Amino acid sequence: MEQVIVDWRNICKISTYSILSGAIACNFPTELEEIAMRIARRLYCIRAEFPNAEIILANDCAPYWRTAYINKWYNDAGLEPVAYKGNRKTRDWPFENSQEVIDELYDTVQAQLAEALELITIKEQGLEADDIWGILVKTGINDVSISEIIGVTTDSDWAQLCGDKVRIENPVTGTTITETLDITPKLIAGDRGDNIMGCMKLKKDGTPGTMWGEAGAKKLIEKKGEDWYKGLDANVLERNYNVIALPCPEWDMDQAIEDLLEVAIPARKVTPSYKNSILDKLGVTEKIRKELDIKEARQKWIADMREKFNAKAV
Repeated sequence: MEQVIVDWRNICKISTYSILSGAIACNFPTELEEIAMRIARRLYCIRAEFPNAEIILANDCAPYWRTAYINKWYNDAGLEPVAYKGNRKTRDWPFENSQEVIDELYDTVQAQLAEALELITIKEQGLEADDIWGILVKTGINDVSISEIIGVTTDSDWAQLCGDKVRIENPVTGTTITETLDITPKLIAGDRGDNIMGCMKLKKDGTPGTMWGEAGAKKLIEKKGEDWYKGLDANVLERNYNVIALPCPEWDMDQAIEDLLEVAIPARKVTPSYKNSILDKLGVTEKIRKELDIKEARQKWIADMREKFNAKAV
């Protein structure tokens, strides 16, 4: 059996922001209807591509555990806390409907598509989609009933776990990643996008200087080889390993998967007529379904969406 893990919010953003280019004519009169249709077609394509797979929608759900973890780390060190994701740039909201209304739409469409396409949903408070991915991969890699684990996301961090029977499909670029991502440079440089600080360079007098960048971290690793960690702040490296590595190395995997299974909403069988009625409401009509059931048509529709997606907006 194949197991496909979809970064749900990632797919929602791709489907939403693709409207902004205006290059693809909208099929529906309202923004919400158009967004729902694009998400539904994208998920229908995934189900059509993997008709017999177990498909799981991994949904972020704040407040994230990393926020409390990082706050405690700074407090224990007697330092002013740095907010997790606190440096994300704010931008003018570009849509007619408010973010709250569109978030509500995402939740509604998720529930509808889970029924129509027989999907499993996981929305765990405190976990991000990459945490869910990490737990499922780590516990599923040795499950002989799972032949392959496929992640659908643009998040490159998921590639930490690529390798034997694990791959990533990027829904924007269409590329496939099978090689394991080396996160060592990130441990040194931190993750600026999430406001996770890295190690400071030391001046000649031994006092902290500027922070390592990822390019510089790679050069440091090349120069020092297996001794790359010497001279770096061990506490910072440990903190970054715990928040960047997937899944968190401090977690008990047996307990983690047990907790996930408790909150997972299992897929349920529905009648074809009920399934089709949901898809019809979401704009994936019988005509569209027949088109998307054909691999070439599916690939063309996705390719068009990729070409017009406003990637800068995500």
